[in-house]
Amino acid sequence: RYGAAVLYSSTGSVIATGYVQGTGVGPQINFLPGVETTAVSGLYGPFSVAIDASNNLYMADMDDGEVVKEALSANGYVQSTLPSSGSVVAIDGSGNVYTAYTESGAVYKDALVNGNYTQSLIGIFYFPYGIAVDGSGNVYIAASENKNVFKETPTASGYTQSMVPTSGVSSLGAIAVDGSDNVYIADTYNNQVLKETRSEEHTSELQSLTNL
Repeated sequence: RYGAAVLYSSTGSVIATGYVQGTGVGPQINFLPGVETTAVSGLYGPFSVAIDASNNLYMADMDDGEVVKEALSANGYVQSTLPSSGSVVAIDGSGNVYTAYTESGAVYKDALVNGNYTQSLIGIFYFPYGIAVDGSGNVYIAASENKNVFKETPTASGYTQSMVPTSGVSSLGAIAVDGSDNVYIADTYNNQVLKETRSEEHTSELQSLTNL
């Protein structure tokens, strides 16, 4: 599970964010015989979905370009639309939303401040088909057409960019990252999922770039 401790000023501005993560043990859930219900309807091509620690749903509605938030309430869900458009969506531990719009290549961060979202551009990538955020707030972006996975590490002024080695990958689809910084990549055309394990050798090979 991912979370965060956020320090606010008296005006509600974010002073600092400390990301946390942990694991726990619980009873096994049995879904059989299984009851299927519809959480949200009326969308126009939902392509990606994510959920935060409060069980709010976030959906990238690809055909109309919107990212929709369904906030859980006593009577179901309350729908709102985020500032950024996109076809892929991810959430970090403090409730910030990250979206990638495949056609334009733009990847945005919608930072949650006082219940509202403030949009900022992380970068432009070549067909970003996958996006994930780890427990430290690092953003991983799978740029399909140039077969690269970029790691965006947050800094005081923005992000520092490096690359995750992806030798032998034919194409890039969805990606995920676990609590040990292992990155899982869907290699669509080769019909496989690759696991990139962090090591001292790989760390020394990372090409450090800075987004302007």
